[in-house]
Amino acid sequence: MEGILIFLIFLGPLVFFHELGHFVFARLAGVRVEVFSIGFGPKVLSFKKGDTQYAFSIIPLGGYVKMFGDDPLSEKELTPEEEKVAYTKKGKWARFWIVFGGPLANFILAFVIYASLVSFGEKVPEVKLGRVAENTIFYSQGFRTGDVITKVNDLEVTSFDDFNMLDSSISTVQVKRLEKIETVSVDYEVMDFLKAYGQYSSPLRAPVFVNGDNNNFLVAPSFSQVLTVEELYESNTESVNVYLLEKEPEIKFSPMDIDLNQLKLVETITKTESENWRDVLRQKKYFTSDLKIKNIVMGSAAEKAKLRKNDLIIGIGGNDIYAFDQLRLEIQKLKSEEPLEIKILKNKQTQSITITPTYNEFNGEKRLSVGVESGISFYSQMVESSTSGFFAIIAKSWNRTIDGMYNT
Repeated sequence: MEGILIFLIFLGPLVFFHELGHFVFARLAGVRVEVFSIGFGPKVLSFKKGDTQYAFSIIPLGGYVKMFGDDPLSEKELTPEEEKVAYTKKGKWARFWIVFGGPLANFILAFVIYASLVSFGEKVPEVKLGRVAENTIFYSQGFRTGDVITKVNDLEVTSFDDFNMLDSSISTVQVKRLEKIETVSVDYEVMDFLKAYGQYSSPLRAPVFVNGDNNNFLVAPSFSQVLTVEELYESNTESVNVYLLEKEPEIKFSPMDIDLNQLKLVETITKTESENWRDVLRQKKYFTSDLKIKNIVMGSAAEKAKLRKNDLIIGIGGNDIYAFDQLRLEIQKLKSEEPLEIKILKNKQTQSITITPTYNEFNGEKRLSVGVESGISFYSQMVESSTSGFFAIIAKSWNRTIDGMYNT
């Protein structure tokens, strides 16, 4: 019900401006407008001003502008005075602009809304790279996991919309990496760069860990430096703090959504230069939240193997795993429905069980699965985006409007 109400609230202004466009051009062309209605069906509220009746009707799924003489098949003869204000008696160009006035009004409305957003500011997702493996071109060019793109050539970048303002080629990309600014030299066409970026834009895991008691923890070097799991594993940070989270995070986790200063500090963990955070945290019995089973499909292999919600899958085939994707990859390697040994942490006890993935249909394709849903939380950081300068605002608003039309 709430979704329907929101839809109607947003639809109303769109309909109003659309019909207003028809109305304005009709009046400019000298056409008499008999009815200007928002909605269809019986009228809830109406009043008349001049020749026009203005109304709000009971069905709020559109609207209409009724013009005098708009029926070309009408057999009624019009007087010379009526012909002057009849729609069908106007020239082709006048009728064209009357019809086109509705879509044009929506275009102008979209442009004004975009202009407001880019000038006064809006919350947009950070332009942040996902996992960049060492055997990739991006890595060899100098990009690293978690790099936040701040400038391309000489253009400041805060959102993907800024890429519409670029020329055809990219020579330098400035990134923020662990509070430091680095410049990467590249040779890309804009579209080729965006395609390459798409290969490394997989969501990064939020630094949310769980233990055998099913408690949730935020693990970060400090409140001012909250890294993703992938960034933390690759960083040279010497110590991290472990904070107790009062409730289980949503699938999208942003440090901005919680009052970090209210979190309870559980402990501070340090490591030597030869150690890595992946193993150090595992030794301390902290496991990434994606290893936790959030839900189990009824009748699945997981249910038959007596896996339960909140169990942690921590190993496969005698090897430790550190990400839920490792389970998925091991299952995909199987050629048939054959047994797979996994290690789980259940009620603080480590157990080894055998589970046999079964074929299930996903989007018309049969795949092997065990029927578990991960408790993963993805890192989602929003930043404030705004543009200054009249011509920059106009250009950016125009590009966003055109891009919106193209996508629609």
